[in-house]
Amino acid sequence: MSASTFLGLAASAWAVMMALAPLLQVREIRARGSSAGVSAATYRVLLVGFGLWVAYGLADGNVVLVVPNAFAAVIAVLTLGVISRHRLRQPAQIPQPEPQPPAPAGASSAPSPP
Repeated sequence: MSASTFLGLAASAWAVMMALAPLLQVREIRARGSSAGVSAATYRVLLVGFGLWVAYGLADGNVVLVVPNAFAAVIAVLTLGVISRHRLRQPAQIPQPEPQPPAPAGASSAPSPP
């Protein structure tokens, strides 16, 4: 096996692993019940890039480019689906402490000197 073939296969295998990274974000979204604070635009930009690399790989007959980018595109579409589905939900409500009534006028919260 040539060094070029080995590096191509290693890079392609690692690209598949990198494509799985958005699933960590999906796990966090599902745990919180909301995708607030997650940029869907980022995944849209990535999706365009993956599509371009797949097209280039197909045109060049380069499976090392096609496979990981097609896989990453599928993961990006799934991630966008989770983001959009959880945009419609309200985030979990965190209970807030009860407000304290104001202190009477002239009352000090500092301890009196001995």
